[in-house]
Amino acid sequence: MYHQTTLINKKNNLNLPLVNSGVFFYTPLWNVSKYASKLIETFFHPKPQLMLSRTIINRIILFVFLLLVGFSLAKAFYHQSIMGILLSLVSMGAGIHFLYILYKAKDEIETDEAS
Repeated sequence: MYHQTTLINKKNNLNLPLVNSGVFFYTPLWNVSKYASKLIETFFHPKPQLMLSRTIINRIILFVFLLLVGFSLAKAFYHQSIMGILLSLVSMGAGIHFLYILYKAKDEIETDEAS
C-alpha cells in the first residue's frame, strides 16, 4: 500500500511528509491533501456565480424568445391557423424591431462615451 516517509527541506529545515504512491516517485502529502480538498469543495460546495455577463443574459433571452416564436409558428402551420401564423409573425417582427432599437441605443451610448 502506501508508506509515509519524511523529506527534510534543507533551506528552511522543515520535515515534509511524503507518500509513496506505488509508482517511481514521491508526492508531498500536504500537496495531495490540498488538491483533494479543492476537488471536494468544487463538487460539493460550488461557488455560486452571482452575476452573468449582460451579453450572455441577452443572448439567452433572445434564444428562448425565438425558440418560442418558432414553436408557435410551427404549431400554427400544423393546425392551419391563419390567426396563429399572423400573431407569430407579428411577435417575430416585434422581437426583430426590439433588437434593432437595442443595437441603435448601444451604438449611441458608445459614441457618447467616445466623445
